Amino acid sequence: MKALIETYEDNGTIYLIFTKETPESKIYLYTYKQAIKTNTKVGPLIYRDGIYQITLNQF
Repeated sequence: MKALIETYEDNGTIYLIFTKETPESKIYLYTYKQAIKTNTKVGPLIYRDGIYQITLNQF
């Protein structure tokens, strides 16, 4: 996904960072697909400092 800037993991939480131009619907679609693949749950979508951040957390 071209709009995905960065992905990193910290203490079992996966952080996905997207550009501000990315539609929220595409962010949620991509994130829920990743959650299914990794057996994780999706956290809240946060917009701050011109980027979107969403997390995947272990059950």
